[in-house]
Amino acid sequence: MNLKTLKEKLGNTPDWLRILILGLVLMLPTLGIRPLWLPDEGRYAEVAREMIVTGDWITPHLNFSPHFTKPPLTYWLTAISLMAFGKNAFAARLISALSLIGTAIVTYLLAIELGRKRSALVAGIILLTSLMPFFAGNLITTDMLLTFWETLGIYLMWRWYNQGVDAGKIYLYGSYAALGLAFLTKGPVGVLVPLMAFAGYCIYVKDWSILKRSLTRWSILVFSLIAFPWFIAIVTIHKGLLGYLLGNEVVGRAFTNIHHRNNTFLIYPVVLTLGFLPWAVFLPSALKRAFPLARLKDRTIRPDNAFLMSWILLPLVFFCIVKSRLALYVLDLFVPMAIITAGHLVPEDKSTPVSGKISLKKPGIYRLASLMVVALLCLNVFATHFPSSQNLYPVVRAIRSKADGQDYRVYSNRRHIYTIDFYLDKKVNYVIDFTPFLKDKKPCFIVLNMHSRNADPPRVISENSEFVTNYFEYWVFYRPGTGGTS
Repeated sequence: MNLKTLKEKLGNTPDWLRILILGLVLMLPTLGIRPLWLPDEGRYAEVAREMIVTGDWITPHLNFSPHFTKPPLTYWLTAISLMAFGKNAFAARLISALSLIGTAIVTYLLAIELGRKRSALVAGIILLTSLMPFFAGNLITTDMLLTFWETLGIYLMWRWYNQGVDAGKIYLYGSYAALGLAFLTKGPVGVLVPLMAFAGYCIYVKDWSILKRSLTRWSILVFSLIAFPWFIAIVTIHKGLLGYLLGNEVVGRAFTNIHHRNNTFLIYPVVLTLGFLPWAVFLPSALKRAFPLARLKDRTIRPDNAFLMSWILLPLVFFCIVKSRLALYVLDLFVPMAIITAGHLVPEDKSTPVSGKISLKKPGIYRLASLMVVALLCLNVFATHFPSSQNLYPVVRAIRSKADGQDYRVYSNRRHIYTIDFYLDKKVNYVIDFTPFLKDKKPCFIVLNMHSRNADPPRVISENSEFVTNYFEYWVFYRPGTGGTS
């Protein structure tokens, strides 16, 4: 095959397939090279591992105790990935990576549905190569999977709406199925964000038909059959759990600081700006073109722009108001930002000039995206070798080397070091003093958090045990045991 034939074949490649290929090239090569980090990656991976170990796929367990902070879909999919590809960082992160790629493809499809055929491919590329979505796609959390379901639900709802509310019911039911899966991923917020996006749009166009006529008994049934069975089962099995879920996980997160996540609301403007790099440099001009002040005043903004504006503003205001604030909570807002920015860089009318102090034509867009792919891959490689107290794999490696295949126990004076549980296939026993470790008749290790890299280890440990390693504030000691069981 000569070069000309190859170019012709690539030129005929569907745009969604191009996004898929770019996503696979961007995400898969370095997905597993960085060990799992604390706290979130260790926790999600360990819950998934314990599902496999216990065989209990209804009640999530962490350190082999029931754990109900999140619905189970992320755990289920991660456990399936671990069973398919082995117990490693690649398999644990695969669901987040595929969710990012899927979200980029759905962003492309949604842009087409919003009447932006020329810029749809660029919208998908922008989302893939933005800093925060890439970061989220390399982490094990619920947020990237949630963003995929929310974006899919919005796209299918909009497609049903465009075809006429009396036609295309398959898209309506598909939308409610996606929202049901969003609910099963992170609870009510999975439905709340799409609802706010459409509600703002309905207020702007003074037409509530898209919401009113979508609420059919069949669409509600589809949602309910997906979203509620696990919740019904779990509150039936565990008496009193409903009060905990509503009080601690819903009301507590929204209106109190019980989870210690009360960051300033200014975190979100910073995240949306820095997380959208390098494309953030084009965003001011894109927003100015999409939402000119004169049209805002006389309410003549295009309906598709009004919807994208609602998708950004209403959820952003909501997340600023609630007490619990984390950077990844606004991850889905990068989708409308990508569509708006792409529409600015590649106008639908070919004769429309790209205005603004900073702009790019298509070849420049693709070159910048290519540079970002290389830069992001290098960033992942750098993160692999970056010393961090959140990376306890050096501790894991030292324990494995010293244990040399023998059976042993692990103790620690710190909770939430679940990457050690995950990699060693062990339950790490939390202790407040050293007595269980010192009296254990089996070979055992203790991982001590000393809060300071230069802190001296307790004398009782150093005198009765063998020092293994120290890494940041963690010190590891080993006792060979005295035989028997304890």
